[in-house]
Amino acid sequence: MAAALDLRAALAALPPRQRATIVLRYYDELSIQETAEALQCSVGTVKSQTARALASLRRTLDESEDAAEFTAIGTPGAAGPVGAVALRTPRMEGIKP
Repeated sequence: MAAALDLRAALAALPPRQRATIVLRYYDELSIQETAEALQCSVGTVKSQTARALASLRRTLDESEDAAEFTAIGTPGAAGPVGAVALRTPRMEGIKP
């Protein structure tokens, strides 16, 4: 649950064009060409916006993972930042910027 909230917050923080490319490419599973047509832009723009968005998401989620680790230290029974790790699978796994 916390992982989903982290991902939603990270997506919401993206600029609108970057958020749109991520949603169209990985949630709606559109091709690069289909995404370009939907956004009325070039294929190159889709590629660059996707790469920037993924880099931003990785940074944001890594920071939230670090924060979760810090918060979990000293908490009885804390298992660490399990939610942040779960975000990398299955859809985000193997995605290259």
